[in-house]
Amino acid sequence: SLVDICIMLLNDFYVFDPMAESPSETTVLLEAVLCNRVLPTFPSLLGDEFPTPSYAFRLLATLLSRGSRAAGTAVRELNLAPQLLAALRDENALTLHSALLAHCLLQGREVSVDDLE
Repeated sequence: SLVDICIMLLNDFYVFDPMAESPSETTVLLEAVLCNRVLPTFPSLLGDEFPTPSYAFRLLATLLSRGSRAAGTAVRELNLAPQLLAALRDENALTLHSALLAHCLLQGREVSVDDLE
């Protein structure tokens, strides 16, 4: 799937390293595509049938956990945190990616611990 390919690229430090002093062109382009084209579709993806929300969680958790400031900015500008929390609450079980996403949202101060209740 497209998400699996994106996650594979995001996890490859030679392809994607947003924390580098001077990020590569590949990093900049991949971040731009994901933040400008994919993240704006999250409200509809999160409301879709299983397993679509899980794929969305995996992609965003990976992007944020790799230190993408552009993704953090996009989450903030698109006001995705409340929708992400609502979708996380609807999950049947806590998965590694949903826990990682919650951690990244807390770390980026997009949500507070009280929001997770």
